[in-house]
Amino acid sequence: SATRVSGRYVSPGTTPSLEIAGVVNSTISLRIHDIDTSKRGKPAGVAGAFVYSFVGDAPPAELTAWNFQGSTTKAKFDVVVIGNVVPFAKVWLTAAWFNPRQMAGAACTPISTNLGSWTVQNVPAMKIAA
Repeated sequence: SATRVSGRYVSPGTTPSLEIAGVVNSTISLRIHDIDTSKRGKPAGVAGAFVYSFVGDAPPAELTAWNFQGSTTKAKFDVVVIGNVVPFAKVWLTAAWFNPRQMAGAACTPISTNLGSWTVQNVPAMKIAA
């Protein structure tokens, strides 16, 4: 995962591993780490990870069809799924390491989860009949 080869910068040669730490309504908490170890953190030469999501039954083959969720230099990242998405929708997630020049490596194998239910607010409390 060196960032320089013969004086030139190259994309990271490994992919991250994603784990779902939790789902609360439309927020998915992820843990991102090196695929070769369960230790937290990034491999040498990696500055962070780009994170992507896709809502649907199957993940698309091309990364251009995914929604870019942002970049992170931390081992934990929250994805907030917004838009016209139904409760319990299937969401796919993937990530790719990037080097200090923001050159990305290959995306990891996608993982999936289902969103939680939406919270109903401002509902009057029910009174129990005597």
